[in-house]
Amino acid sequence: MRLVLDRTPLAESVKSHFNGRVPWLDFVVDHPDLSHSRYEQMDFTEALEYANIPIFLVGGWFDVFAQQTVEQYVRLSERSTNVALTIGPWNHMQVGLDSKLYQQSFEWLEEHLAKRKQNTRRSPLHYYVTGAQNWREGQNWPPQTSPQVYYFKSGNRLDSSEPAAHGTSISIFTFHPKQPTPTMGGYLLLDGGSVDDTVLATRSDVQTFTIEPLEQNLKVMGKIVVELTHSSNKRNVDLFVRISEVNTKGRSYGVSDTYMRLQPGGSSEVVHLELRDCAHRFAEGNRLRLIVAGASHPHNGINLERAVHTIHHGETGISRVVFPVST
Repeated sequence: MRLVLDRTPLAESVKSHFNGRVPWLDFVVDHPDLSHSRYEQMDFTEALEYANIPIFLVGGWFDVFAQQTVEQYVRLSERSTNVALTIGPWNHMQVGLDSKLYQQSFEWLEEHLAKRKQNTRRSPLHYYVTGAQNWREGQNWPPQTSPQVYYFKSGNRLDSSEPAAHGTSISIFTFHPKQPTPTMGGYLLLDGGSVDDTVLATRSDVQTFTIEPLEQNLKVMGKIVVELTHSSNKRNVDLFVRISEVNTKGRSYGVSDTYMRLQPGGSSEVVHLELRDCAHRFAEGNRLRLIVAGASHPHNGINLERAVHTIHHGETGISRVVFPVST
């Protein structure tokens, strides 16, 4: 499929390859906007407001459906539905391979369908903390956290001190549609997960911002938020943002990311990006790295225009990242 995905425009490439054999896919590539009326029959969000049966959800932090699974648990919990969630360090294809899920699924059926057991779970929420490599239990997601803010600074730095009231500082990168920033791990069906993405920091179409080594462990639970004062020379541009952990050997591994298509019109504006939920412990002595790019190919379709991106972090605009930190 790589040859198909590398050609632009993507819709024409896909339709040419399948030559009418997959008509539903022809429609999807021609209508990527989910607000189209045809997608309404596939939207089951309303079911979250009416479901009143015992529901056991399973997922992985790097599953392509991870965010939907977390949102389902949160909403059903708010309604006091009898819902449980187990979410581990898996991508989509790994979710069903862990014996822990077989046992928990069997116990859920024994309790709620066969009525042969009671109180099979001490807590409704079981989640794996990547980095710490252990399981935790709870009631609510996310657990109680407090915000910890790091600001973009010149020299590709992140630190916790607020920017000075004067001075201008920017970081620039250029997106090239013929050499798009590659997808490396993340939220995929097959090869997703936390992979070595060190090479991204060496690319000219990427800007990175890194903190000094941590003086103590940092546990992040929930959605990391990036507030990016951003401008570009083109009207339609994309942004890929990732948080990675850099170990003491200088290798970095992805923790959470997000992708957004913008229409900034060239002017400077604050872009609010919520990364996908995570439960991760950044280890003492390691560093946090924020990666900003204009593509993640082939996971996301290539924007057809070459574009210059400018990130502002001085008098012309404050850019920052907010971590939800747990004790």
